[in-house]
Amino acid sequence: MCTRLTLIVIVAIVLAGSAIAPCWADSTTFTKHVENREKGKVAVYLEALRRRVGLTGPHEASVPAQDKNAEIQRATTIGGQDPEEYKLQLAQWQRRLDALCGSDNLIPTQTDLYNQYCIPADPLDPADPTSAAAVPRLSPALLGGLAVAELTMPTPVPQIGPPPEINEWNMAAVGYPLWLWTEDTTAMSSSASVMGETVMLTARRTGVSFHMGDGNSVTCPRTTRWTSAVAPEHESPTCGYRYTKASLPEGNYQVVAVAEWEVTWSVLGETGMIPIQKAASTELPVGQLRSVITGR
Repeated sequence: MCTRLTLIVIVAIVLAGSAIAPCWADSTTFTKHVENREKGKVAVYLEALRRRVGLTGPHEASVPAQDKNAEIQRATTIGGQDPEEYKLQLAQWQRRLDALCGSDNLIPTQTDLYNQYCIPADPLDPADPTSAAAVPRLSPALLGGLAVAELTMPTPVPQIGPPPEINEWNMAAVGYPLWLWTEDTTAMSSSASVMGETVMLTARRTGVSFHMGDGNSVTCPRTTRWTSAVAPEHESPTCGYRYTKASLPEGNYQVVAVAEWEVTWSVLGETGMIPIQKAASTELPVGQLRSVITGR
């Protein structure tokens, strides 16, 4: 009688698609192994579970492609602005400096994007104030901004461990501790030639924010890579997250990583810092699992 009742319940799950509620029953795996004397019943249950959470075919993104791209573009900035708008503002700044300082041998000084003025250039012969003026020098802040605007920053593709590909459901599980990190470097240096001047650039990553796709975010000054040697259910020591709601069967969560950088420029004896944000994303299917004990 008990065996018949078990088969009826399993068939009902397959046909009616009963809701699968979250229930954590084991500390060493995503779900407690189903205890059943007949392996055929286990296979039926797992197939019902896969169908319920949408694992019978490719995972479909729950966010339209144009919305994903727009989110990444909004999160990628130079000096707190859209990169193209920043470059346009630099060009406007340069034209303004040319208008202000392009005649009478004036040179720009103490300049930034919003406050600038010019002073006369030093004479070629300091002892003779009437001697021909020196050639005006370029604005260091403008040169630094132009160099930073063309700097190629690492793409912070979000990495998530344990990866969903290693379990039989091909998904992350609600409530399970996930490790978050990126593979890109945390420091870099380079130089650029701008208007005949060499600009030295030093970049330092100050942190990474992970937007998890469910409305929550995690900000991490440091991250730690997950490896297969990590014990099950062991949390990341630096940057981790647990989902409380599944994305399946509707679709996947879009996880966006935003790397925060401070880029220091140095040219013509002056220096300054410009912040940069660089973003990238990945898709993550998240489902709910529960343990089921049958045949008793």
